[in-house]
Amino acid sequence: MSATTTTATGLSRLRSRLGAHLGPLVLVGMLVAASQISPYFLRLSNFSNLLRQVSENGIVAVGMTLVILTGGIDLSVGSVLALTNCLAAGLLVWQGAPLWLVAVAVLAAGALMGAINGAIITRAAWSPSSPPWP
Repeated sequence: MSATTTTATGLSRLRSRLGAHLGPLVLVGMLVAASQISPYFLRLSNFSNLLRQVSENGIVAVGMTLVILTGGIDLSVGSVLALTNCLAAGLLVWQGAPLWLVAVAVLAAGALMGAINGAIITRAAWSPSSPPWP
C-alpha cells in the first residue's frame, strides 16, 4: 500500500468518526488561530463590527430563501442592493441628507426597481433566472 492510499484512507476514517462534529471543530480551530494571530480578534468591538458587516447578506439571504422556496430565483437582488447602497452613501456623504430621508429614498428606490423587474418579468413572460435573448 502506498503512502497516498494510506493518507486517503486515514482521512476518510477520520471524517467518518468526526461526522457532524467536523464543522464546529474547524470553526473552533479557526477562532483559536485568529485569536493567536491578532490580539484584537476576540474583543467585543470586533464581533460587533463583524455582525454589522454581514447583516446585509443575512437579510438578503432570508428574502432569497423565500423566493427559492416558492420555485423562483431572482438574479437582480445583488444589483439592487449595490445600487441602493450607492444611493444611500451618496445621499448621506455628498448631499448631507438626514438619515430618515435617506431611508425613505432607499426603500422607495428598491421598491421601484423591484416593481420594474416584476413588471418586465410578468409582462414579457421571461424567467427571472435566464436572459431574454436566445
